[in-house]
Amino acid sequence: MPSFFMSYFKYVDALLRKYHKEHDITRVEISVDKLRPFFEEMGYVDKILWEKFDFNSRIILAQIKTYEAQMGAYKDIGTYARIQISSGQNYCWKRFILCKEMYHCILDEEQENRITDTSSLLKLTDYFTNSFLDRIADENGTFKPFVTEEDAEVMALETLFPMELRRSFCDDLDDGKITAYQLALRFRIPEVYVQTAMVDSYYSAVSRGRDLINTD
Repeated sequence: MPSFFMSYFKYVDALLRKYHKEHDITRVEISVDKLRPFFEEMGYVDKILWEKFDFNSRIILAQIKTYEAQMGAYKDIGTYARIQISSGQNYCWKRFILCKEMYHCILDEEQENRITDTSSLLKLTDYFTNSFLDRIADENGTFKPFVTEEDAEVMALETLFPMELRRSFCDDLDDGKITAYQLALRFRIPEVYVQTAMVDSYYSAVSRGRDLINTD
């Protein structure tokens, strides 16, 4: 079983339960800003900051940097995560990328999971020459930053377009009554991820995982 399923069971379900308790996940779109406190609670960083940044890359659209600093006047030293996102992204891509990067605040607690130098960044870029589904099917466990990047991507998809909500659209999508583009507009995520989420093999695998959680 790919590692993202184990991460999904452990983190995504817990995060969605927290979100639903306070905000109700049926009120789409799922707010990335309202997710942020849960990532700060569940992850290894104390505070997550966002800022726009201009990247000279068409592949790497965001980066995350962690550092320690005083949390405020008369407060202790804490860990900050500064997420820099390419300023050229539209609203849906920005939401998805921010959610994905915040998952790194959970997944990257171990130093070996992080990108810390230029050579590692170039190596990670090379891994992204394969398509998203191909990368899931042929998981490579030899380069930890790639594995956690892939996990974060899938977990962001399952958070912003969760199984609980997309189940009701399967028949209409198959019958042509609704399109992937319309679902993307409704949930405010990139259309390519709606298409991925509805691929039979992917959908069935995640559905089995969700059913296992719900029967425990």
